[in-house]
Amino acid sequence: MRNDNPVRRLQELAYEHRIATVMEHDVVTVSSDTLMSEFGHVLREQRISGTPVIDRDEMVGIVSIDDLMSWLLAGAPDGPVQERMTRDVITVYADEPVAHAVGKLDHYGYGRLPVLDRETHRLVGIVTPGLLVEKLAKALETSAEERELRDLPRTHFFSEIKADRATLIFEYHVTGKDMNRGGEVASGIKKTLKSLRVHPDVCRRAAIAVYEAEMNIIIHADSGDVKVVIHPEELDIHITDTGPGIPDVKQALERGYSTAPAWARALGFGAGIGLHNIKECADRMRIASREGKGTALHVHINMERPCNSVRS
Repeated sequence: MRNDNPVRRLQELAYEHRIATVMEHDVVTVSSDTLMSEFGHVLREQRISGTPVIDRDEMVGIVSIDDLMSWLLAGAPDGPVQERMTRDVITVYADEPVAHAVGKLDHYGYGRLPVLDRETHRLVGIVTPGLLVEKLAKALETSAEERELRDLPRTHFFSEIKADRATLIFEYHVTGKDMNRGGEVASGIKKTLKSLRVHPDVCRRAAIAVYEAEMNIIIHADSGDVKVVIHPEELDIHITDTGPGIPDVKQALERGYSTAPAWARALGFGAGIGLHNIKECADRMRIASREGKGTALHVHINMERPCNSVRS
């Protein structure tokens, strides 16, 4: 039977949950003309360490306790926060996976990330490391309580089909460099598998594998395609791209090895765990790659014995 690993489960939850489910919705804000002394009172009263700066419903910056301390130590005259705030704010969207927020918080070392609505680009929340730990810990506790139910035999969609052989095929296209849509394919595949009543463990592993492959396409390639072939006993995921290819596949599979460009690293991606995570989610995995031609990845997941097939 599967040896449940809390660290691995937390990683899975970071892919499964959207930022909207872990963010603080009631955000304390200040305006750009708020005085630094007033900002200090806000921090003390609200017991927070920073706030977004909002003018006419638009976020124009973010100001933190570090900015306040810098102002105090400089002995400068009182003035508006716009003179001290950070204008180029790193943000996340509410519909992104929590993994995106984790990567950015870790990369930049920030204490908070403003959360925007993808359509309106308006501030809808804020996420902090503390919130992530609290929310994911609760989700981990809930998942532990539901483990027994998840491990029970489940009758999936194929059991209702009367045929000698049945196969479902789903195809998706991924556009390179479009980071804003990162995770859409993985989310769509997970919803599809759940609607087919596929075992939750298989849904989770497939979603993680596709997410990592999808982000690799976005970061490294011009475009790519994801094809999911579902049989009653197995699930096959085929990912192809028109990227630069992988010079050394064996090296690329090593945890921490990355060839991600600077722009991707600046956004908190390209930590060198993508292919490693895919391999951990697969029962079998094959990679064929040619420099200058692209990469083809095949991931096989057994749907009949989900509890025995995930590595600890």
